[in-house]
Amino acid sequence: GKGYVINEEDFTAVLGGANIDIMGFPTEGFTSSDSNPGVVHQSVGGVGRNIAENLARLSVSVRFLSMVGDDMNGRMILQKTGEAGVDVSHVIKVKAHATGVYMSIQDESGDMVNAISQMSIYDTMDESYPESVLKVLESSSKVVLDSNLSERALNYLGYKLSRKDVYLDTVSVKKALRARHILSKIHTIKPNMLEAEALTGIKITDETTLRRNGDWFLEKGVKNIYISLGKDGLYARNDEREGLITAGQIHAENATGSGDAMMAGIIMESGSDNDIELTAKTGMAASLIALMTQDTINRNLNPESIRDVMKEYEIKWKDI
Repeated sequence: GKGYVINEEDFTAVLGGANIDIMGFPTEGFTSSDSNPGVVHQSVGGVGRNIAENLARLSVSVRFLSMVGDDMNGRMILQKTGEAGVDVSHVIKVKAHATGVYMSIQDESGDMVNAISQMSIYDTMDESYPESVLKVLESSSKVVLDSNLSERALNYLGYKLSRKDVYLDTVSVKKALRARHILSKIHTIKPNMLEAEALTGIKITDETTLRRNGDWFLEKGVKNIYISLGKDGLYARNDEREGLITAGQIHAENATGSGDAMMAGIIMESGSDNDIELTAKTGMAASLIALMTQDTINRNLNPESIRDVMKEYEIKWKDI
Protein backbone atom coordinates (compact mmCIF):
# COMPACT_ATOMS: atom_id res chain seq x y z
CA GLY A 1 0.00 0.00 0.00
CA LYS A 2 0.83 3.66 0.14
CA GLY A 3 1.56 3.72 3.84
CA TYR A 4 -1.54 5.67 4.83
CA VAL A 5 -5.18 4.87 5.41
CA ILE A 6 -7.92 6.67 3.49
CA ASN A 7 -11.24 6.89 5.30
CA GLU A 8 -13.50 5.23 2.73
CA GLU A 9 -16.48 7.27 3.94
CA ASP A 10 -14.82 10.63 3.45
CA PHE A 11 -15.02 11.26 -0.28
CA THR A 12 -17.02 13.51 -2.59
CA ALA A 13 -19.04 11.88 -5.38
CA VAL A 14 -19.53 13.83 -8.61
CA LEU A 15 -22.16 12.63 -11.09
CA GLY A 16 -22.23 14.67 -14.29
CA GLY A 17 -20.99 15.32 -17.79
CA ALA A 18 -17.64 14.48 -19.37
CA ASN A 19 -16.60 15.53 -22.84
CA ILE A 20 -13.76 16.65 -25.07
CA ASP A 21 -13.33 20.46 -25.24
CA ILE A 22 -12.26 21.85 -28.62
CA MET A 23 -11.58 25.59 -28.30
CA GLY A 24 -10.55 28.13 -30.93
CA PHE A 25 -8.61 31.26 -29.92
CA PRO A 26 -8.03 34.13 -32.42
CA THR A 27 -4.47 35.46 -32.55
CA GLU A 28 -5.77 38.92 -33.56
CA GLY A 29 -9.14 40.63 -33.05
CA PHE A 30 -12.19 38.40 -33.52
CA THR A 31 -14.44 38.99 -36.55
CA SER A 32 -17.79 37.17 -36.64
CA SER A 33 -19.03 35.40 -39.80
CA ASP A 34 -15.44 35.12 -41.00
CA SER A 35 -12.43 32.80 -40.82
CA ASN A 36 -10.15 34.02 -38.03
CA PRO A 37 -6.44 33.10 -37.84
CA GLY A 38 -5.76 31.53 -34.47
CA VAL A 39 -4.98 28.50 -32.36
CA VAL A 40 -7.19 25.43 -31.80
CA HIS A 41 -6.78 23.77 -28.43
CA GLN A 42 -8.15 20.39 -27.34
CA SER A 43 -8.49 19.10 -23.78
CA VAL A 44 -10.73 16.90 -21.65
CA GLY A 45 -13.71 18.72 -20.14
CA GLY A 46 -17.33 18.49 -19.08
CA VAL A 47 -18.79 20.33 -16.09
CA GLY A 48 -18.97 17.38 -13.68
CA ARG A 49 -15.62 16.03 -14.85
CA ASN A 50 -13.96 19.45 -14.49
CA ILE A 51 -15.36 19.87 -10.98
CA ALA A 52 -14.03 16.42 -10.06
CA GLU A 53 -10.53 17.15 -11.39
CA ASN A 54 -10.43 20.56 -9.68
CA LEU A 55 -11.46 18.91 -6.39
CA ALA A 56 -8.65 16.35 -6.76
CA ARG A 57 -6.18 19.20 -7.30
CA LEU A 58 -7.55 20.78 -4.11
CA SER A 59 -6.65 17.57 -2.22
CA VAL A 60 -10.24 16.34 -1.94
CA SER A 61 -10.80 12.58 -2.32
CA VAL A 62 -13.23 12.35 -5.24
CA ARG A 63 -15.07 9.69 -7.26
CA PHE A 64 -16.43 10.62 -10.67
CA LEU A 65 -19.55 8.88 -12.01
CA SER A 66 -20.58 9.28 -15.62
CA MET A 67 -21.09 7.76 -19.06
CA VAL A 68 -18.70 8.00 -22.00
CA GLY A 69 -18.81 6.47 -25.46
CA ASP A 70 -16.82 3.35 -26.23
CA ASP A 71 -14.47 5.38 -28.42
CA MET A 72 -11.10 7.15 -28.49
CA ASN A 73 -12.47 10.29 -26.81
CA GLY A 74 -14.01 8.24 -24.00
CA ARG A 75 -10.74 6.42 -23.37
CA MET A 76 -8.86 9.72 -23.34
CA ILE A 77 -11.26 11.17 -20.74
CA LEU A 78 -10.82 8.14 -18.48
CA GLN A 79 -7.04 8.19 -18.81
CA LYS A 80 -6.52 11.95 -18.24
CA THR A 81 -9.08 12.17 -15.41
CA GLY A 82 -7.57 9.17 -13.65
CA GLU A 83 -4.06 10.62 -14.03
CA ALA A 84 -5.27 13.80 -12.29
CA GLY A 85 -6.11 11.77 -9.16
CA VAL A 86 -9.83 11.16 -9.68
CA ASP A 87 -11.34 7.69 -9.10
CA VAL A 88 -13.03 6.88 -12.44
CA SER A 89 -13.78 3.20 -11.73
CA HIS A 90 -17.56 3.79 -11.80
CA VAL A 91 -17.66 5.53 -15.21
CA ILE A 92 -19.33 3.26 -17.77
CA LYS A 93 -18.71 3.03 -21.53
CA VAL A 94 -21.79 2.85 -23.75
CA LYS A 95 -21.70 1.64 -27.35
CA ALA A 96 -24.88 3.36 -28.55
CA HIS A 97 -23.61 6.97 -28.25
CA ALA A 98 -20.45 8.91 -28.96
CA THR A 99 -18.58 10.64 -26.13
CA GLY A 100 -19.68 14.24 -25.61
CA VAL A 101 -17.88 17.06 -27.46
CA TYR A 102 -17.99 20.78 -26.60
CA MET A 103 -16.70 23.03 -29.39
CA SER A 104 -16.31 26.73 -28.64
CA ILE A 105 -14.89 29.89 -30.20
CA GLN A 106 -13.34 32.46 -27.85
CA ASP A 107 -12.78 36.16 -28.60
CA GLU A 108 -9.50 38.01 -28.09
CA SER A 109 -10.31 38.59 -24.40
CA GLY A 110 -10.86 34.86 -23.72
CA ASP A 111 -14.66 35.06 -23.50
CA MET A 112 -16.78 32.51 -25.32
CA VAL A 113 -18.44 33.91 -28.46
CA ASN A 114 -20.33 30.78 -29.43
CA ALA A 115 -20.34 27.07 -28.79
CA ILE A 116 -21.88 23.79 -29.93
CA SER A 117 -22.44 21.11 -27.30
CA GLN A 118 -22.84 17.46 -28.42
CA MET A 119 -24.12 15.83 -25.21
CA SER A 120 -26.88 13.51 -26.45
CA ILE A 121 -25.28 10.62 -24.54
CA TYR A 122 -26.80 12.10 -21.34
CA ASP A 123 -30.23 12.90 -22.80
CA THR A 124 -30.97 9.18 -22.88
CA MET A 125 -29.93 8.59 -19.26
CA ASP A 126 -32.84 7.10 -17.31
CA GLU A 127 -32.85 5.86 -13.71
CA SER A 128 -30.79 2.72 -14.44
CA TYR A 129 -27.29 4.25 -14.32
CA PRO A 130 -27.97 6.46 -11.25
CA GLU A 131 -29.54 3.41 -9.59
CA SER A 132 -26.44 1.31 -10.34
CA VAL A 133 -24.19 3.82 -8.51
CA LEU A 134 -26.63 4.75 -5.73
CA LYS A 135 -24.60 2.96 -3.04
CA VAL A 136 -21.52 5.01 -3.98
CA LEU A 137 -23.54 8.24 -3.81
CA GLU A 138 -25.13 7.30 -0.48
CA SER A 139 -21.76 6.49 1.12
CA SER A 140 -20.15 9.81 0.08
CA SER A 141 -19.81 12.85 2.34
CA LYS A 142 -21.06 15.20 -0.43
CA VAL A 143 -22.85 14.61 -3.73
CA VAL A 144 -22.31 16.91 -6.71
CA LEU A 145 -24.69 16.83 -9.69
CA ASP A 146 -24.71 18.80 -12.91
CA SER A 147 -27.62 19.54 -15.22
CA ASN A 148 -26.08 17.66 -18.14
CA LEU A 149 -28.02 14.76 -16.61
CA SER A 150 -31.50 14.20 -17.98
CA GLU A 151 -34.48 15.61 -16.08
CA ARG A 152 -35.56 12.03 -15.38
CA ALA A 153 -32.19 11.16 -13.82
CA LEU A 154 -32.13 14.41 -11.79
CA ASN A 155 -35.66 13.81 -10.44
CA TYR A 156 -34.73 10.26 -9.45
CA LEU A 157 -31.55 11.43 -7.68
CA GLY A 158 -33.33 14.29 -5.91
CA TYR A 159 -35.86 11.80 -4.53
CA LYS A 160 -33.30 9.13 -3.57
CA LEU A 161 -30.70 11.48 -2.07
CA SER A 162 -33.02 13.63 0.04
CA ARG A 163 -30.91 12.96 3.16
CA LYS A 164 -27.60 13.93 1.50
CA ASP A 165 -26.00 17.35 1.01
CA VAL A 166 -26.47 17.74 -2.75
CA TYR A 167 -24.53 20.40 -4.67
CA LEU A 168 -25.89 21.41 -8.09
CA ASP A 169 -24.14 23.11 -11.00
CA THR A 170 -26.80 24.31 -13.44
CA VAL A 171 -24.51 24.17 -16.57
CA SER A 172 -26.55 26.34 -19.00
CA VAL A 173 -29.81 28.28 -19.27
CA LYS A 174 -31.65 25.45 -21.05
CA LYS A 175 -30.26 22.68 -18.84
CA ALA A 176 -30.83 24.60 -15.58
CA LEU A 177 -34.58 24.10 -16.04
CA ARG A 178 -34.14 20.31 -15.80
CA ALA A 179 -33.52 20.74 -12.05
CA ARG A 180 -36.55 22.92 -11.27
CA HIS A 181 -38.47 20.09 -9.57
CA ILE A 182 -35.68 19.12 -7.14
CA LEU A 183 -34.63 22.53 -5.79
CA SER A 184 -36.08 21.73 -2.36
CA LYS A 185 -33.55 18.86 -2.14
CA ILE A 186 -30.53 21.01 -3.07
CA HIS A 187 -28.03 22.05 -0.37
CA THR A 188 -25.94 24.39 -2.57
CA ILE A 189 -26.56 25.81 -6.06
CA LYS A 190 -24.22 27.80 -8.32
CA PRO A 191 -25.92 29.31 -11.36
CA ASN A 192 -24.66 32.27 -13.35
CA MET A 193 -26.98 35.27 -13.76
CA LEU A 194 -28.77 33.95 -16.86
CA GLU A 195 -29.27 30.48 -15.33
CA ALA A 196 -30.63 32.01 -12.10
CA GLU A 197 -33.05 34.21 -14.08
CA ALA A 198 -34.25 31.18 -16.07
CA LEU A 199 -35.14 29.34 -12.84
CA THR A 200 -36.58 32.27 -10.87
CA GLY A 201 -38.19 34.28 -13.66
CA ILE A 202 -36.73 37.42 -12.03
CA LYS A 203 -34.43 39.48 -14.31
CA ILE A 204 -31.28 40.70 -12.53
CA THR A 205 -30.80 44.40 -13.27
CA ASP A 206 -29.53 45.72 -9.93
CA GLU A 207 -28.80 44.73 -6.34
CA THR A 208 -32.51 44.60 -5.43
CA THR A 209 -33.41 42.11 -8.15
CA LEU A 210 -30.26 40.11 -7.37
CA ARG A 211 -31.40 39.82 -3.73
CA ARG A 212 -34.90 38.83 -4.89
CA ASN A 213 -33.30 35.92 -6.77
CA GLY A 214 -31.58 34.91 -3.52
CA ASP A 215 -34.91 35.11 -1.66
CA TRP A 216 -36.59 32.95 -4.30
CA PHE A 217 -34.02 30.12 -3.98
CA LEU A 218 -34.19 30.24 -0.17
CA GLU A 219 -37.99 29.99 -0.29
CA LYS A 220 -37.65 26.92 -2.53
CA GLY A 221 -35.53 25.24 0.15
CA VAL A 222 -31.99 25.74 -1.19
CA LYS A 223 -29.61 26.26 1.75
CA ASN A 224 -26.71 28.08 0.02
CA ILE A 225 -26.94 30.17 -3.15
CA TYR A 226 -23.94 31.39 -5.14
CA ILE A 227 -24.77 33.41 -8.27
CA SER A 228 -21.78 34.08 -10.51
CA LEU A 229 -21.86 37.65 -11.86
CA GLY A 230 -18.94 37.34 -14.30
CA LYS A 231 -16.67 40.39 -14.09
CA ASP A 232 -18.88 41.83 -11.32
CA GLY A 233 -17.97 39.06 -8.87
CA LEU A 234 -20.07 36.57 -6.94
CA TYR A 235 -23.30 36.92 -4.94
CA ALA A 236 -23.61 34.59 -1.93
CA ARG A 237 -26.63 33.93 0.26
CA ASN A 238 -27.89 31.64 3.00
CA ASP A 239 -30.38 32.15 5.83
CA GLU A 240 -27.73 33.86 7.98
CA ARG A 241 -25.75 36.10 5.63
CA GLU A 242 -25.89 37.77 2.25
CA GLY A 243 -23.02 39.45 0.44
CA LEU A 244 -21.04 40.27 -2.67
CA ILE A 245 -17.51 39.08 -3.43
CA THR A 246 -15.30 41.30 -5.56
CA ALA A 247 -11.73 40.90 -6.76
CA GLY A 248 -9.01 42.85 -8.57
CA GLN A 249 -8.95 42.81 -12.37
CA ILE A 250 -7.29 39.88 -14.11
CA HIS A 251 -6.34 39.22 -17.73
CA ALA A 252 -8.39 36.18 -18.75
CA GLU A 253 -6.68 33.66 -21.03
CA ASN A 254 -9.83 31.54 -21.28
CA ALA A 255 -13.13 31.82 -19.41
CA THR A 256 -14.16 28.20 -20.14
CA GLY A 257 -13.81 26.20 -16.93
CA SER A 258 -13.73 29.11 -14.49
CA GLY A 259 -17.25 28.35 -13.24
CA ASP A 260 -16.32 24.70 -12.69
CA ALA A 261 -13.27 25.74 -10.66
CA MET A 262 -15.47 28.13 -8.66
CA MET A 263 -17.86 25.27 -7.85
CA ALA A 264 -14.95 23.05 -6.76
CA GLY A 265 -13.66 25.76 -4.42
CA ILE A 266 -17.14 26.17 -2.94
CA ILE A 267 -17.54 22.41 -2.44
CA MET A 268 -14.08 22.05 -0.87
CA GLU A 269 -14.68 24.83 1.66
CA SER A 270 -18.36 24.25 2.33
CA GLY A 271 -19.09 22.46 5.57
CA SER A 272 -20.60 22.79 9.00
CA ASP A 273 -17.74 24.87 10.41
CA ASN A 274 -17.01 27.20 7.49
CA ASP A 275 -19.07 30.32 6.92
CA ILE A 276 -20.42 31.48 3.57
CA GLU A 277 -17.88 34.33 3.34
CA LEU A 278 -14.83 32.05 3.38
CA THR A 279 -16.56 29.59 1.05
CA ALA A 280 -17.43 32.33 -1.47
CA LYS A 281 -13.90 33.78 -1.34
CA THR A 282 -12.43 30.32 -1.96
CA GLY A 283 -14.74 29.83 -4.94
CA MET A 284 -13.78 33.21 -6.38
CA ALA A 285 -10.05 32.52 -5.94
CA ALA A 286 -10.37 29.14 -7.70
CA SER A 287 -12.21 30.76 -10.62
CA LEU A 288 -9.49 33.42 -11.02
CA ILE A 289 -6.82 30.70 -11.09
CA ALA A 290 -8.78 28.93 -13.86
CA LEU A 291 -8.81 32.14 -15.93
CA MET A 292 -4.99 32.27 -15.95
CA THR A 293 -4.51 29.44 -18.48
CA GLN A 294 -5.83 28.46 -21.94
CA ASP A 295 -6.52 24.98 -20.56
CA THR A 296 -9.94 24.23 -19.10
CA ILE A 297 -8.18 23.18 -15.86
CA ASN A 298 -5.26 25.09 -14.36
CA ARG A 299 -2.72 22.54 -13.14
CA ASN A 300 -1.45 25.15 -10.66
CA LEU A 301 -4.71 25.00 -8.70
CA ASN A 302 -4.04 23.81 -5.13
CA PRO A 303 -4.89 24.96 -1.58
CA GLU A 304 -1.73 27.14 -1.44
CA SER A 305 -2.47 28.95 -4.73
CA ILE A 306 -6.01 29.65 -3.46
CA ARG A 307 -4.58 31.46 -0.41
CA ASP A 308 -2.03 33.35 -2.53
CA VAL A 309 -4.64 34.56 -5.03
CA MET A 310 -7.01 35.65 -2.23
CA LYS A 311 -4.30 38.05 -1.02
CA GLU A 312 -2.84 39.10 -4.38
CA TYR A 313 -6.19 39.96 -6.00
CA GLU A 314 -7.71 41.46 -2.85
CA ILE A 315 -10.77 39.22 -2.81
CA LYS A 316 -13.26 41.03 -0.54
CA TRP A 317 -16.69 40.37 0.95
CA LYS A 318 -19.30 43.12 1.35
CA ASP A 319 -22.47 42.48 3.36
CA ILE A 320 -25.62 43.60 1.57
